[in-house]
Amino acid sequence: MFIVAITGGIATGKSTISKVFERQGIQVIDADKIAREIVEPGQPCWRKIREVFGDEVLLPSKEINRAVLGKMIFEDKELRGKLNKITHPTIHRKIFWHVCKLL
Repeated sequence: MFIVAITGGIATGKSTISKVFERQGIQVIDADKIAREIVEPGQPCWRKIREVFGDEVLLPSKEINRAVLGKMIFEDKELRGKLNKITHPTIHRKIFWHVCKLL
């Protein structure tokens, strides 16, 4: 089994390549999708984000207001670090779990 990581900035073609792989029957583990799943209302990361950043980062639906949170973390390196500490360990574990299920 080969494991290939596709990385790059915004609009560099990661999604396009992922779709090509999927059309070829190659399993794709999308870290961006995982990152969105773990911050859904009620999830542990969502609760921690709410605790650290406050209700101002929530939409009326209780979903994370990505625009508001994004503005906060791009303007403040310390807040960005806090968000990364909340989300990255869970994202890494979920990626690892997905890979293990493929073995």
